[in-house]
Amino acid sequence: MPGTAVLSDWLFTSAVGVYMLTALLSAIENVLGPRPRRTGVAVAVFGAEPHLGSVLRGIATGRIPWANMYEYLSAVGLVAIGAWLYGQRWRAAVFVLLPVSLLLLLAVNLLYIEVAALRS
Repeated sequence: MPGTAVLSDWLFTSAVGVYMLTALLSAIENVLGPRPRRTGVAVAVFGAEPHLGSVLRGIATGRIPWANMYEYLSAVGLVAIGAWLYGQRWRAAVFVLLPVSLLLLLAVNLLYIEVAALRS
């Protein structure tokens, strides 16, 4: 499983970076017009894919992806991004992506633990 854990960490880190880029593009959109908005949404979709891969690290070990707080906050962040993309509230991008990115940074810096199966 070490290869899966490293891949999950890289996917998670890239998703956070992509969400921060999307928040920046969405902030620019409020000033310049609709072009960066479409780019920001496309980048957010691109960021949700590696984020989904990082959430699946718990499933790879045979347990639910919210078995610890790190994975729980990652799953909550993915649900928030998915709801924002599904609801198509593009103007609220900064107000969704910035808190989710900060939540994910908090999770990775304070709550991260190594991948391990649940003990019974």
